[in-house]
Amino acid sequence: MPAYSTARDWHVDRPLTNLSIAMTQDSSTFIANKVGTPIPVNKESDQYTVYPQGYWNRDYDSTRAEEGVANSINYKTKQENYSIGDKALRIFISDRKRANADSQFNLDREGSSLVTNSLLIGEELDFKAKFLETGKWGKDIAGVDSSPTGDQVLKWSNQAADPIGDWKKFRREFLLASAGKMPNELTMTIDVFDTLTESPAILDRIRSTNANAPATVTKMALAALFEVNKINIIQTVVNTANDAVEDASGDVPVANTFLAAGVFLASYIEPNGGLMSATAIGNFYLPAFTGANLGPRFRRYDAVEGKDGQYIEGQLRVDRRIVAADLGQLWTNLV
Repeated sequence: MPAYSTARDWHVDRPLTNLSIAMTQDSSTFIANKVGTPIPVNKESDQYTVYPQGYWNRDYDSTRAEEGVANSINYKTKQENYSIGDKALRIFISDRKRANADSQFNLDREGSSLVTNSLLIGEELDFKAKFLETGKWGKDIAGVDSSPTGDQVLKWSNQAADPIGDWKKFRREFLLASAGKMPNELTMTIDVFDTLTESPAILDRIRSTNANAPATVTKMALAALFEVNKINIIQTVVNTANDAVEDASGDVPVANTFLAAGVFLASYIEPNGGLMSATAIGNFYLPAFTGANLGPRFRRYDAVEGKDGQYIEGQLRVDRRIVAADLGQLWTNLV
């Protein structure tokens, strides 16, 4: 009886050195570090000055009688506080593991990637809790299935909806509330963005007569229609499964969900801030403990005595907060 050989008779399977699969989320898609004014500070907590809007945009009596004196006017200020907490995660790489790792495994890179992803997911959840919940901004606007009234709009997923008409209506209210500041930045969930790109009212505004170049609603085109400088799209995925258990295959279960849905935040954001400036969101951070673009800063240090190896630790020190509620509108339930 003939003997049949296989490739494994003269080859021992080993992990490839040019391919490995890791379902990591590209941190460039996260938005917590992209929305708001970055404000470097020297202390964990301090105060910043607020000039109440009521003193401004008034028509004071400026008439002066002959040989009289100018009428006096005045204003007051108030102080608000920021407070920066300490956020950090670390991963341990033993000397034994490092010594036995094959060349295709970059333990430092892998560990840093996991720590970075985990810290930034926490920042995304912090962003949602602080800025994407109702009752926090100057006005809340809600989508409804039919017959909108007051601070309501027809859901933009409805084929009869007019998103640009809705926007221009409530943008005028934004201008009144903000003392003339035009909203310059939109932050929306991926389902809202996708809905807008398929909206008949939007497509009608950029309709193409060229069969070889059909109408396509890009992020840039949408920004032009809404007349804003920037659009941030929230597409963060969060795994809500319990990480303390494993399935029958030995894998940690996956229960992915989007960070948020049906949400649209309109805001005025000052890119650089400064004295007597206006911005909706302030990102107060300690540069010595925070990396580039408000991301983690890493350090490596030896483990405690009796434990051979090193820790790779990422930390960041950022306090994100609403500093001017009148410079934001939150639209919810749009899809």
